[in-house]
Amino acid sequence: MLSMTNTATLEKPLSPLAIQLNEALKAQDPASPLNRQTICDRCPGAAQAIFTYERGDIYLCGHHMRANLATVLDGPVTSYWIEPSELGHIRGVGVPEQDFTRAGDGLTDA
Repeated sequence: MLSMTNTATLEKPLSPLAIQLNEALKAQDPASPLNRQTICDRCPGAAQAIFTYERGDIYLCGHHMRANLATVLDGPVTSYWIEPSELGHIRGVGVPEQDFTRAGDGLTDA
């Protein structure tokens, strides 16, 4: 019996936002410029992204970054850094796998 669906037609092309973020992640420094004391400009949550404009920086937590990402990137951003794990919800963005393995028995630093 022949299937009525074709899997090739079910795949959607990547959005322009996903393509832009994939390129940015390739060039992004893996070391975060943020620390635990850096807070979101909209709430008391920890900042997960920094967007640099000519007039200054905007710090956003994960949920404010996700809610405003397309709008923020449409503006005159000179540079930005986003915690890669915060981008996993966007279809097509290649978020690098994190390696949580440790040497030793896990109880000591050995």
